[in-house]
Amino acid sequence: MKPPLQLRRHQSSEQKTGAAHRTDVMIPTTDSIVQPSSPDEAGGFVNLHVHTEYSLLDGSIQIPRLVAALKEMKAPACAITDHESMHGVVEFSLSCAKAGINGILGCEANLMTISPELSERTHHLILLAEDTKGWNNLTKIISLANMAGTNAAGPASYALSIDDLASHSAGLIALTSCLKGELAQLLIQDRESCALSYLDKLLAVFGERNLFVELTDNGLAEQRRIRPMLAAVAAKKGLGTIATGDVHYLNPSDKKTHTSLLAIKHKLKRQDVQILDHEEYDFSLMTPAAAALRFADHPEALANTVAVAER
Repeated sequence: MKPPLQLRRHQSSEQKTGAAHRTDVMIPTTDSIVQPSSPDEAGGFVNLHVHTEYSLLDGSIQIPRLVAALKEMKAPACAITDHESMHGVVEFSLSCAKAGINGILGCEANLMTISPELSERTHHLILLAEDTKGWNNLTKIISLANMAGTNAAGPASYALSIDDLASHSAGLIALTSCLKGELAQLLIQDRESCALSYLDKLLAVFGERNLFVELTDNGLAEQRRIRPMLAAVAAKKGLGTIATGDVHYLNPSDKKTHTSLLAIKHKLKRQDVQILDHEEYDFSLMTPAAAALRFADHPEALANTVAVAER
């Protein structure tokens, strides 16, 4: 990834002509960036799937605390991938630049389901901006989703079509996302041929260099069951795998707070949140040491996190 995008003020045409209505437009630039730490100092792993408090009622991480934690672990880079929005990218980018961290800007988008074998209308897809062109396309995609996208899971949830992505894919890197991704759902149902067909459609949009099959491990049995399947379909299509933590809160002790957020989101009592209500799961910020243990059988997936961050 390029160094974190900075923001500078750009005078609109009205300002230049002295018109009464003046607006400051914030546009990205990469000037005056503090160089990040070496990837080796952070153990060869970069978090590329992180939800902050801007993933409303799902993530709980405040950006200043996130950046402080990244700095403490000497992380060279990190991405934020909030649900269907990019409300936190300005704060995140500026904070990372100040700390000498490569702040990668991304989003977890809702994509209209491609495979007719699945009943769910939408599934998740991680999109990361590799460069300024990718940044511009990502902002266009998210704006399109919120202004003209198909109403999906709820009144404030909108989905993109594969055609929308194809029109704005330049400069973007795609990860197949978590258990709520279409690829994972197809493999959970043991539909390998459909999974391969799904990857073909994404390959037509992003190409082999910009598409990765995501491996997640938060302690869930379903994740571990399909991991060999994910690696297998990636190998059949000549794609790289990539390790992520699907981070939703900063520390393991924040688990109860996250459960409370989910209860509010789904209009349930906290004790009725059963989806992930057991002691083994962990969606906290993944350290390099934890990543090395969880993905010991997939060193290439760890290495690819650093390779993507360095692009």
